[in-house]
Amino acid sequence: MKEDRSQSADLDIIAAKGVLGRLAARALVIALVPAVLVAAWVITLREPLIRQHTSTEVSSVLATARAQLVSYYVGDLIRRAEALVANIPNDAPAGPANPVRYGFPDAVALQLIPLDEMGTIDLAPGVQGISSHIGVDIVRRAFNGDNPQPEAVLGGTQPHLLVARPYGNPPAGVALIQLPHERLSGLFNSDLAEGSYRLTQSLSRGGEQLIAGDLANQPLASAAVAGTGWRVEFAPHGNWLDGLLPSWWALVVGVLVVIVATAAALVVTLVSLRRLLKLDAKTIEAAADGRAVAQLQFSELITVARHMRLLGTRKRQKVADRLRASGEGASSGRTPSEPSAALGNAIDEGSNDIESPMGAPDLAPLAPALDSQEDGIPAHIFLADCIRGDADTELTDELVEQLGLALAVLAQRQGVGALALGYDSRPSSKRIRTRLIKALLGSGIDIVEIGEVPTPLVHYAAHNSAAQSSVMITGGHGPVNINGFKLQFNQQPLTTEDIQSLLTLIREGQRLQGVGRTSKEDIASRYIEQLSLDISLALPLKLVIDCDFGSSAHIAPALFEAIDCEVITINHPGDGERDPDWQLVTALSDLGAKVRASGADLGVLLDSDGDRLHTVTETGRVVDTDQLFMLLAQDTLERNPGVDVVYDVAFSKHFGGFIARQGGRAVQTASGAKAVRERLLASNALLGSDFAGHIIFADRWYHFDDALYALARLLELLAAASSSYEGLIGALPKSVATPELLLPLTTEVASPLLTKLAQSPTFSAGRLTTVDGVRVDYPHGWGLVRYAPLDRALALRFEGDDANSLARVQASFREVLQGIAPELNLPF
Repeated sequence: MKEDRSQSADLDIIAAKGVLGRLAARALVIALVPAVLVAAWVITLREPLIRQHTSTEVSSVLATARAQLVSYYVGDLIRRAEALVANIPNDAPAGPANPVRYGFPDAVALQLIPLDEMGTIDLAPGVQGISSHIGVDIVRRAFNGDNPQPEAVLGGTQPHLLVARPYGNPPAGVALIQLPHERLSGLFNSDLAEGSYRLTQSLSRGGEQLIAGDLANQPLASAAVAGTGWRVEFAPHGNWLDGLLPSWWALVVGVLVVIVATAAALVVTLVSLRRLLKLDAKTIEAAADGRAVAQLQFSELITVARHMRLLGTRKRQKVADRLRASGEGASSGRTPSEPSAALGNAIDEGSNDIESPMGAPDLAPLAPALDSQEDGIPAHIFLADCIRGDADTELTDELVEQLGLALAVLAQRQGVGALALGYDSRPSSKRIRTRLIKALLGSGIDIVEIGEVPTPLVHYAAHNSAAQSSVMITGGHGPVNINGFKLQFNQQPLTTEDIQSLLTLIREGQRLQGVGRTSKEDIASRYIEQLSLDISLALPLKLVIDCDFGSSAHIAPALFEAIDCEVITINHPGDGERDPDWQLVTALSDLGAKVRASGADLGVLLDSDGDRLHTVTETGRVVDTDQLFMLLAQDTLERNPGVDVVYDVAFSKHFGGFIARQGGRAVQTASGAKAVRERLLASNALLGSDFAGHIIFADRWYHFDDALYALARLLELLAAASSSYEGLIGALPKSVATPELLLPLTTEVASPLLTKLAQSPTFSAGRLTTVDGVRVDYPHGWGLVRYAPLDRALALRFEGDDANSLARVQASFREVLQGIAPELNLPF
């Protein structure tokens, strides 16, 4: 029975014999059939046509050159004949004359034919020394002043040429010059390398007469001799073009080389593929047995490796359980669910090779659940879209490890097995990274480390690495002592419920045990390469970038230099830390001064984690986010008319109308990157932004807030614009508005205050919006009060058509707020 089961198991796993060989043969056919067809077309059609065309063109050139040579000879005869008649006096005796006397020594004969008493010439063959009708015709035309071209006479005892010109002033007669035929016929020697030529003469009665040379074949080209009735014809020798055109052997050899190289490449690929598959198979086997950390050549096999490792872990757990049940496990000193004592020593600050002990993947209590009032866990740091607290007093090593264990449990529940992990430049980030990775690896979660990077690169890694989920250790734009976590699973940010689940898991003490592995990826280089391929600037620009002492400084200069910008960076992490009294307004004012001093086209402030964008123009003018976003939306709508644009409730009243005039649909949502992103995905919008500067592009990008990419799109727009940044901003609709004003307040106080504010009858004259806090729009302006959880404060903003309108809106809100909570120290 046991043998039958073994045979049955062997039959369950069958190799498809020769699959790689068949795939290679198919690839060879696919690669070679086009090559053979192209070669056949070249050899049978294209090459003969090229040779025929080349033969015709070259023959035409040779015929034209020979006709030009004859034309030079004829022109020389005409000039010498005209020089001869210029020296003949009117009373020169008629009859034969000595041509040497008149400067024409190569002439055979010279006949002077005078005018008779009637002023005419007696012309008839045999009279006046004229021996042919051709001579009669040429003398008559010379007498009539036609200046006839030379004519060839082939009849009679000796072929010759005749040239006739009148002499005397007034004309006294015609000089008829007879020249030997040999010089003309010498131009048409038939013994030539390229082929044979002949010269024909058109006859007055029609047809042609051969006057020099001869052809061995049918003529391939001909050319007229200028100023004569003659035509040169040319016929090439059969093998003459072989010396001019490339040999067919070169083409045949080239085709053979391509075929052999293609076959060799496929063979090498097949051999390499087999070798790598065998290597990955051994790696998966070793990882399943717990002998090694799996590092595969083919990412497609990662899922197989994970399942194999899970099966191996479960198998070992069953063995351990049987040993413990039989009493053999007691001597080990610990149960499989206990962490190894070596775990605490397996990781140090800055370590990159981090592993956890092997153990069961089942849930086990870490500690008894504590009452929420006594457990010491700072619940207030678990916010709606992130975790953020004081790095020293709240994000302790113990809490970070508990968070990592809880995060692994939540990841396992949602089918997440690997996380891309990055961290910002804060001093506490490396410590937190170390503790977090220790807990995650010890829970069986794989980690793809991408190092110290701005937040957008962690989001980018979730779209372009082996892990589709990520953790970013960052305090955002908070003070240097603040730190925290931005989390996403399967390219989606964790929900508020997920973050509260982490708090619950920590309190319940749940955990996993397993063996995670680490790997590193150079996401920054990949990010720069992709963005530089996507963005193209019509003209180079110069910009000043304030990195806010954040990790954007590690990538921004190389990124924007790659798209042809001149970059000046300030406030690099190496320059120190941000001033505790830092204010955005002051930082932008300082940036504007730097832009003016350097003659830059614009200035940019990237917040410390690289997801918020603020800009100033070349004059130092600070650009509000809603105005910057108008430009970006206008540019996008030019290429994508009719799409949705998501915007923050804190945006100017002009924004909705502006988008409508550009052919788009403005969709208002609550403040914050999380709310904007959720609404953007729900409405299939191409871009969205909150007032804090989180700008999200789904047009050509990955629908997450990315200040670096948003800046690149702005630069692309500015480089192609006919106006400067100042000019573009100046052309936008504008009112008088305040920045966001913060009033520190706890959630417990802010929540009832906002409820009462929304119910105030004072606001009945305006349009009330409660999508986020309370916004009241009047005909002349508007005001907004909302709660900003990251700042733990009320955020207020006001806008009016002018200063008086703004003051009236603020007065209305001041009256209501002081009536509800008179103890508040309002910031306006």
